[in-house]
Amino acid sequence: MKKFLFAIMAFAALFSLAACNDTETYKEQRDRELDSISSFLRHENVKVISEEEFKSRWEKKQKDNSVVLTDTSKNNNEYVLFNSNGIYMQVLDMGCGDYIQKGETTDVLVRFYEYNLGLKAAICNESLQLTNNTVVYSYMLDKMSVTNNSGTFTGSFDTSNSLMAATYNSSTYYGTSGTVPSGWLIPFSWVKIGRPKSDSEHVAHVRILVPHSYGTTAASGSVYACLYDMTLQRGR
Repeated sequence: MKKFLFAIMAFAALFSLAACNDTETYKEQRDRELDSISSFLRHENVKVISEEEFKSRWEKKQKDNSVVLTDTSKNNNEYVLFNSNGIYMQVLDMGCGDYIQKGETTDVLVRFYEYNLGLKAAICNESLQLTNNTVVYSYMLDKMSVTNNSGTFTGSFDTSNSLMAATYNSSTYYGTSGTVPSGWLIPFSWVKIGRPKSDSEHVAHVRILVPHSYGTTAASGSVYACLYDMTLQRGR
């Protein structure tokens, strides 16, 4: 039974939200989602920086590795807001290795925490909906194939080794088997995907706040945002 613990928790949360949505209009659901995002930003004391500022820092970092993309100190806790999609991203570690090049397809291994901001607008146990960072799911290092199509990224899960696919893509309602939420693909333009070769090197580590329209089909159906804390490593 332990094997399905988090999947059951996730489905229970989704069905609970779906029940509430029976009497809500889409506008009401969307307003609720926006309120949860605003509450999260306040609760976590997030300082939002512009996409222009973030891009400027990223360009400088290509020549000067000491440049910080998003300040993660307690007094700043910066996230960049991408205005075109409403996604917020914090880069805790840019990662080692190299970027996924144009025309390249590579396997990416992911460890993640999924926090449902519709349950509680904070990074905490009450909002934790799914994770493969547990003993139960330690063997499921989510694997996805990512392709850089001239700067636009696409991805699909290896359904034989993916908790996300097993939880959200197991039926027609939850989408096509192996589909990666588009919000998960945003970091690949900005972080390196490699494998550490020394103690001084680290895998990429990001947090992304994903509105419903860029999340799982379950999030889209129930209109809620999720915060993902994830590490990204190149497969062998």
